[in-house]
Amino acid sequence: MTLDSWQSFGERIAWEGALQVSCEPLDAPLEVPRRARLEQLDAGVLATLNILAERSGEPPADESVAAALTRIDAKLDVLLEMFNRHLLGHVQLPPRRKVRFNQRGILIEGWASPAPGTRMLVCLHFDACIGLPLELPGVTAAAPPGSGGFVAFEGLDEDIRQGIEHLVFRQHRRQLAEARREPHSVPPQQTRD
Repeated sequence: MTLDSWQSFGERIAWEGALQVSCEPLDAPLEVPRRARLEQLDAGVLATLNILAERSGEPPADESVAAALTRIDAKLDVLLEMFNRHLLGHVQLPPRRKVRFNQRGILIEGWASPAPGTRMLVCLHFDACIGLPLELPGVTAAAPPGSGGFVAFEGLDEDIRQGIEHLVFRQHRRQLAEARREPHSVPPQQTRD
């Protein structure tokens, strides 16, 4: 499983950058009610990140009223949860680390993971909605030496996997667009005497 997890992770494009991230050990797999609650919150976080990433302030022409209401509802759920956590004083941000992640797992630079096979809950705090992390269950797995700690995501709902894939694709597309916009440095021409 370890080699397959790492290989599957490496074969896909990944979101790359610095995030405030923490990993909490889990004694057992998540119980169904907690997993359902996490999936609901994660769907809201992913929807919010995708909405905030959109450059246009107007909805697409083909968007139905129901889809627009669903998007607004997801944003409100996230805002309410952030407000509740703020009121309760539970928002303590972990350190910022460089990460690479996709729907298969996450590589965290400078993090010494526990022994392979340890169940973890990975909490990713994006700047766009810092108070509400994306919380993803997984299992530690071996990574190449010196690369950091690796957690292979386990048991993610298909909608969450697709949401992560969409987030990764958007960042990748944005990075390509920015790279095209950067002026290419042209070496100065040499003149002959």
